[in-house]
Amino acid sequence: LSELWDVDWLALQESEVSVLSSIIIPVFNELRYTQQCLQAIFQYCDITRTQIIIIDNGSTDGTLEFLSSQSDIDFISNSENKGFAGAVNQGLQRARGKYLVVMNNDVIVTKDWLDRLIRAAESSPHIGVVGPMTNWISGPQRDPLAKYENLEAMHAYAADTRQTYEHVVIPCQQVRGFLMCITGEMLRIVGGFDEQFHIGNYEDDDFCLRISRAGFQTVIARDVFVHHVGSVTFNNLDIAYQKI
Repeated sequence: LSELWDVDWLALQESEVSVLSSIIIPVFNELRYTQQCLQAIFQYCDITRTQIIIIDNGSTDGTLEFLSSQSDIDFISNSENKGFAGAVNQGLQRARGKYLVVMNNDVIVTKDWLDRLIRAAESSPHIGVVGPMTNWISGPQRDPLAKYENLEAMHAYAADTRQTYEHVVIPCQQVRGFLMCITGEMLRIVGGFDEQFHIGNYEDDDFCLRISRAGFQTVIARDVFVHHVGSVTFNNLDIAYQKI
């Protein structure tokens, strides 16, 4: 993907890293989910070591005005919808962190989530991407026992998960793009997301396949649980997920 990626940025030296992590969130409308997502990030992250980058893909519901008023957010505004891959790549090229977190705006993080994802990434030099467990996703990251009726109960379930599965890291074929923690070293080798997937779907499959071919591993931090609503942007666009 050398023609799609900023090769100069990929040559970034470790000394230029200015924060521990950069959180990259592409959004299109659904302001209430973005606000809820950010509230949890501010509550459960050390903002002094975290760069938050939000890429707006042409929202028309007040998202642009809200994000423009937030002093703690690095904000990118697109006049048209560049899709998930295009927006994420914009964020990755602006990121200054040693670890890059790609996240959907319909995710609610929990206590210690980022520290534990990074801890899992640092447990082996061969790990390139780490993902959490959640209530709603396809594949092994979905926790079938995650049943709760409100956010308070969700956070209680996340606390039980942290205690029960402390330090457990599970190898997997791929990590889903609703939330993935990417090491900067791996990104400099593999590059960003393939924008040929346009609006979305399968760019995370492709990304993880390229990671594997480059000799890196994708893993799940079993002691991290976050809430995921699922398919918010696709529902908003009235696009048939299975058709895409």
